[in-house]
Amino acid sequence: MTTIPRELRKPNTNSRFHRDLRKELSLNDIQVKALLGSLMGDGCLIANSSQTNYRLQIEHSNRQKDYVFWKCEIFKNFVLSPPEYLEATRSCKFRWKFRTISHPEFTEYHRVFYQNGRKILPTDIMFLTDHLTSAIWFMDDGGHSKSGCLLNIQNFTDDEAHRIRDFFQKTFEIPASLQRNKGRFRLYIPSSYKLKWRERIGSYLRDEFKYKIP
Repeated sequence: MTTIPRELRKPNTNSRFHRDLRKELSLNDIQVKALLGSLMGDGCLIANSSQTNYRLQIEHSNRQKDYVFWKCEIFKNFVLSPPEYLEATRSCKFRWKFRTISHPEFTEYHRVFYQNGRKILPTDIMFLTDHLTSAIWFMDDGGHSKSGCLLNIQNFTDDEAHRIRDFFQKTFEIPASLQRNKGRFRLYIPSSYKLKWRERIGSYLRDEFKYKIP
């Protein structure tokens, strides 16, 4: 799981060109689903230079380069520059990143997913029933163990983790459980329900991530 990146230098997107572009753009259905899945996972929303609107930032490791370009293609009308390659530092490995322009619709999702500067679990998470949204979340934060599948939800609080577990049990009818990992919870999907989970997200699971549901 990638840690939510710190806000880096913000390019100026307050020119007339950018203002006119914002008026022309609106998130389509696929973009909303991809946005929700990314915000449950490694994606983040960061403010523009004037702190008036937010933009989506996607950043993944070097081995997930194709995944970054795939996401960039989804949001291509909101993206002015292709993904960039970032050299490794002491705290981060080699990685690929892109940002969208800032936009009022991203700002609305920031109000849903952030509180006091921290990413939170929204009150209503029925959007997780969408297969593409769940697949992107799993591709971002999923993994496998010797017997089942994992979702790394350590960035959420214990109460939020319990809500996610309850959602899996009641809505997906998957008896997921919580496991402590470095002091925080991760979600465990037992081996006998791996296929049920794969049936839910499988059509959207990219080839390079199929190892996560062996």
